[in-house]
Amino acid sequence: METERTDNTDNGHEWAGWLGVILGIIGLFFLPVWLGIAAVILGIIALKSPYRGLGWTAIIIGVVDLILVFVISGSLQ
Repeated sequence: METERTDNTDNGHEWAGWLGVILGIIGLFFLPVWLGIAAVILGIIALKSPYRGLGWTAIIIGVVDLILVFVISGSLQ
């Protein structure tokens, strides 16, 4: 009887990507600087896995969070 060994090393990277996307979306409405930075960091972690598209999505949403904060705060002054 042969048992299959599953490799779960990429699973953590996948979760990092999904968490980055979720934090980036929440960051559009609440705490955009902190959640935007977290989304970018988690996106970079997800780039080290086969889920590169998920990582890039998290990075882009995080950067959009940060850009919107500075554009909106600059237009209020």
